[in-house]
Amino acid sequence: MSENDRSARLPLDYGPLVGRVAEQQRVVTLLERNPLVTLTGTGGVGKTRLAVRIANSMAGSMPGGACVVELAGLPPLGNTTVQQIYAAIGRATGSFNQQSGLDVLVDYLNEHRSLLVLDNCEHVAAPVRTAVTALLAGVPGLRILATSRQPLHLHEAGEQVVDLAPLSTTDAIEAFLAYASAGGARLAAAGTRAATDPQARVQLRQITTLVEALDRLPLALRLASAWLATTSLAELIHAVTADRWHTVVDLRPEAEPDGRHSALRRVDDWSWSLCTPAEQQVWQWISVFRNPATQHELVAVCAGTGLDRPAIARAVAGLRDKRILSAGAGRNGAPRLFLLETERQYGAEKLAAAGLLPAARAAHSGYYASLTTAAVADWMGPEEVEVLHGVHAQLDHIANAVDYRIAGGELVGACTIVCDLTRSRSPFLCGGLSDVRDIADRVIRAFHHPTPAGGRASGEPVSGGPASGGPASGGPAVGGPQEAVLLAATMATDGWVTVTQGFPDRAFELIAASHELHEQWQLEPTPPLLFAEGGALALAYGDPAAVPLLDAARTAFDAPETAGDHQMATMMWAMAQGFDAAPGAEAAAAEYLRVAQRSRAPWNVSWAHWVGALAALGHEHLADARDRCRQALLLQDGIGDLWGLTWSLLLAAAIVTESLDPDRPDQRQARRAAWLAAAAEERRRLIGVRIAGLRPLARLHERVMTRAGEVLDPRTLERQLDDGRRRHHHAVEYALDDRRPARQHPTGTLTRRQQEVARLMVGGLTYAQIADALHLSERTVEGYAADLLHRLGLDKRTKLTQGVLDEARTRSSG
Repeated sequence: MSENDRSARLPLDYGPLVGRVAEQQRVVTLLERNPLVTLTGTGGVGKTRLAVRIANSMAGSMPGGACVVELAGLPPLGNTTVQQIYAAIGRATGSFNQQSGLDVLVDYLNEHRSLLVLDNCEHVAAPVRTAVTALLAGVPGLRILATSRQPLHLHEAGEQVVDLAPLSTTDAIEAFLAYASAGGARLAAAGTRAATDPQARVQLRQITTLVEALDRLPLALRLASAWLATTSLAELIHAVTADRWHTVVDLRPEAEPDGRHSALRRVDDWSWSLCTPAEQQVWQWISVFRNPATQHELVAVCAGTGLDRPAIARAVAGLRDKRILSAGAGRNGAPRLFLLETERQYGAEKLAAAGLLPAARAAHSGYYASLTTAAVADWMGPEEVEVLHGVHAQLDHIANAVDYRIAGGELVGACTIVCDLTRSRSPFLCGGLSDVRDIADRVIRAFHHPTPAGGRASGEPVSGGPASGGPASGGPAVGGPQEAVLLAATMATDGWVTVTQGFPDRAFELIAASHELHEQWQLEPTPPLLFAEGGALALAYGDPAAVPLLDAARTAFDAPETAGDHQMATMMWAMAQGFDAAPGAEAAAAEYLRVAQRSRAPWNVSWAHWVGALAALGHEHLADARDRCRQALLLQDGIGDLWGLTWSLLLAAAIVTESLDPDRPDQRQARRAAWLAAAAEERRRLIGVRIAGLRPLARLHERVMTRAGEVLDPRTLERQLDDGRRRHHHAVEYALDDRRPARQHPTGTLTRRQQEVARLMVGGLTYAQIADALHLSERTVEGYAADLLHRLGLDKRTKLTQGVLDEARTRSSG
């Protein structure tokens, strides 16, 4: 890994960092000798800023570089699991796509010994402690730098604590001047003749007063300096030191043990006082957003304030202008707005004090619930890919919406969001299946631990069913038939997602729980349960019993409002027959293809071709199998379906294997089959799928490896496997063209997703920044980058220019 690659996952680090040389050196020295160092200190003291500087300075000396894992967006203590910590680390390191977990991280970090910066740990300290202990035990040589308001108390892990104090007065003045200059302010005190300029001496005295009033905290200094474009130093001092500040509780550590807000509250109170009433109201409501959002989303949710949309848009613009709202690049380069955590918490306190927290959360969850509901209705059509990527871009907001409904006792609404999110199929195209499982698990747990007092969505008393008088001991607390149906659907949905990742035991536990709930309430099996059970039987075991269940689900879903569900049930019904090489498999696949082609939904059509190839392979119609597999590969490559491509490559390898002459097998084709199977295996590893839990697909892989092993000598076979794993990014080309990609054969055309990645590369973004902007893993972005450079005939990223991209766009549109 080059030095540039080692620092590519880190935030930019060009701004001023004053007065931290000694602390930086101390932490670096400690990290060289100890596995865990925790930077502690009051809010706004500069823990994150110093940690980023340290990570940049050490990235070059770590084989796997360094990366920052931001934990501030996770729910508070008690609502965050260790799996969510692992998922956050996985996203930051780019070590997973579809699945995260301790084993995935340990494997990745053992290969890429790194420095992890776990930022903002204090509100999730318990799961962070568990995660850190497990990672340090499993990855010798790993280094972790945590930032927190308090130590992690992991003495047994060798934790070293460095407490960061506020800046000295001299350093605080220098930092304030640096921030002001960076913001465009021109102060005489910053000039070269400041020592002899009378105006400069006056300003230095004013700044000294100001930085002391701000407790010499770097974040407070930065926030205050931003106002110099419109406010004089004298006015700024008055705003900070006026009587109204004396009404705020003294938040020094000796006055409040947790020191949560310290001087930041003074800055926030002052910022609040300078906002218009509309801006204050919008600031409160925006605090329910835990992650960056577009202006359209902010305006839509804030409509609950009673302000009209133009007024809300003006308030958002005002908050951005005052630097209360920060901005970053999102998907397609569109700006996304967010409150820094201190401002978000400040707004949330104001919102709660006004009694508006439930209303704001309801508006937030309602907006994202409507988004998932619309996606269910809209995904099956020509705009399918855009719809599914749109849902994926909001996954964090959707998770928060579910949590808000759980907190409000609206469990029916929480179930609906989870089911609609999965019914949209977005996680299967775009990634995030582990996130969906985690969200579903939280909803199911909520039924076992219902929110106290007042908030059940059904409005019915809790009972166990019409005849039972109450749920079984330890079972879910269900308030009526509506809740029973939706909880059962959520369990079934969770089971379906779980089995697609290769965990059938847990999947069938969830499906059994769904059955039990149906029986408790004397309900016939509902379509979601029929689909989940049939799909799980097909994928996990290739069991023929899946076919009638899925056929029943197809029939039950045969209505306009469940057209997308009907498509998915038809896909799995045809696939189940293909796994078993049933006599009607090809006819079923043909029926699915007709249905899919009518929808003109590219992802759906690609899978119809895949199912057709599987059925043709089972009946030894190899020419048809090759043609169908080729169609699937072309479509999936065009829409960037990494999940689908993984299975199409495996299927292509199986078709090549079955095409070998039993008497005189072609060694070149045997090498090709082994190479493609290894490439598919590597992609499965990257997306986190456990093929051992998907027996029909595992059998395909085993058939390829067995036949290739019969034709090739062990050394040749191993070379093909190694090469396929290393160069899996070229596997689609090899599968389509039957030519080993030893040399570049540029096509000059790019897919839509490759164009997005290329545009951001031309803009100078790192792969980590592109991954964040497009809501992909860093590894996925690296794959897209390698493929697009290959297509354009470029051997270096530096050769990718706007001119080259314009030419490629012209060829693609032509």
